[in-house]
Amino acid sequence: MARFAVYVLVGAVSAGIDLLTLSALIAVGLEQLPALTIAFAAGFIFNIKTHSLFTFDSALNRKSGIRFTAVVAINYFLTLVIIETLTIFSLELFSAKLVSLPIIAVTGYLLGRHWAFKS
Repeated sequence: MARFAVYVLVGAVSAGIDLLTLSALIAVGLEQLPALTIAFAAGFIFNIKTHSLFTFDSALNRKSGIRFTAVVAINYFLTLVIIETLTIFSLELFSAKLVSLPIIAVTGYLLGRHWAFKS
């Protein structure tokens, strides 16, 4: 359970880095698409490096990097499916996003621990 708590904490800090970077880039006048891309990359780099060191205690290498990138892609797709499905049933976007978060957290943790960072 302690590793899952670290996973959630790292994810929260990663999201904070993403949002703060995005805000800063928009504030200095960068267009939305490049700002979103750079901010996402900043959060992702922190996320993958920190998870490898602290959450999964595994060296980050090419194989784990590719696998963790796949985990992020899977979680992104799963988030879209959950949100789309719930909004079809009249749940508001923000509420649907909140419902998706714990599902994504558990999925990401399990895939990270048992596949992406598995030696």
